[in-house]
Amino acid sequence: MRPRGQEVVLFCSLVAVDKPEPVIALALAIRKAAATEYPQSDAYGGVGRPTGDLADWKDSYREASQALSMAARLREQKPLYFGDLSVYRLLFQIEGNPELEAFCREALGPLLHYEGGGDLLETLEAYCERLGNLSQTAEKLFIHRNSLLYRMERISQIAGLDMTNPDTRLAVHLALKVRKMLNLPTKRRER
Repeated sequence: MRPRGQEVVLFCSLVAVDKPEPVIALALAIRKAAATEYPQSDAYGGVGRPTGDLADWKDSYREASQALSMAARLREQKPLYFGDLSVYRLLFQIEGNPELEAFCREALGPLLHYEGGGDLLETLEAYCERLGNLSQTAEKLFIHRNSLLYRMERISQIAGLDMTNPDTRLAVHLALKVRKMLNLPTKRRER
């Protein structure tokens, strides 16, 4: 273990496994201890893929850094494992490209600037996570199914999105991931 700037880097021995659950559990314990000792500071964790060769440690460290960066951006309390980053791994490769933000703004359109658009984007995110299942989406959002249908209709009216089209659903889901990664602001309804 070694402090490095604002980070603590930890390399640990591990029996060969596909997913390093013991290391993720250790990172979570460290994060919890840091949060208890330093409650005013945010603490996040990132875990790289296991490697059996010393020469591959730098790749594992790079992966852990990417996972850590994503955990901080998403404000994820559980340490993120590089192998679970999914599409974010691809998005990291084009992060500095202005097309990424342009794609997000094009796909989500007026919802980013609409008063209350943050709530509608949260609805879209839950809808995508639940693979378009309306009952599961309503349950996730703690709303009645009819309220969800109303929100989906508002989304369609405001942004012109046809969520029955598979290409549109894919583009919207990807744009929501880009929005999270880039931390793009949206308007929330005044409460």
